[in-house]
Amino acid sequence: MSQKLQLVDADTLLSTPMEKTLFIVDSLIPQGVSMLCGSGKIGKSWLMLWLGLKVAEGKPLWDLPTHQCDVLYLCLEDTRVRIQERLYKLTDEAPQEKTVCTPAIMMTSR
Repeated sequence: MSQKLQLVDADTLLSTPMEKTLFIVDSLIPQGVSMLCGSGKIGKSWLMLWLGLKVAEGKPLWDLPTHQCDVLYLCLEDTRVRIQERLYKLTDEAPQEKTVCTPAIMMTSR
């Protein structure tokens, strides 16, 4: 099934009310898929695990408000043991709302 290209002129676009973008971390991370890229062994996985915990709990990240929501942390290169060790270092007790699955962790806000 093919979809036709939908065109819109600038005047229509400017005059159409739009919803503002929802930010998961205020002014930093918008709703949707985000990727963090960088050199190996600089702490990307640690940062994203910590960020995921903050968002799932609705706690501020670097003094920026977060929008509490479900978080899917895809740790495709890590074992359960490694993630468990990291979680112990990041939090004293994980909220009951977080569900762990392999090779990913689902952190829910419910």
